[in-house]
Amino acid sequence: MDEATVREQAEGHAAAMVDGDLRRAAQSLTDEGKADAPTVMEKMPRKIDSAEVTRVTIEGDQATATIVYRGEGNQVSVESRWAEQEGAPMIVSLKLA
Repeated sequence: MDEATVREQAEGHAAAMVDGDLRRAAQSLTDEGKADAPTVMEKMPRKIDSAEVTRVTIEGDQATATIVYRGEGNQVSVESRWAEQEGAPMIVSLKLA
């Protein structure tokens, strides 16, 4: 897994969130990642105006991406942990940064 690939996937996930397309965003999540989503989602702006992948770090066979979501005058940083699943990077955990 390399930084460019994870960044591309994280940017796609973030774009889906900005578009309000939760179904598309959920395609990036494993079952474990989906279990974390409700706790994170309750802190997110209801209407997300923009999202920016601010950092991607590779740690062994996993990566961490930090995405800053902005909307409704607020900003929320979310740290997503990515691991390769079925040949592609997938979110295995989410938490507020």
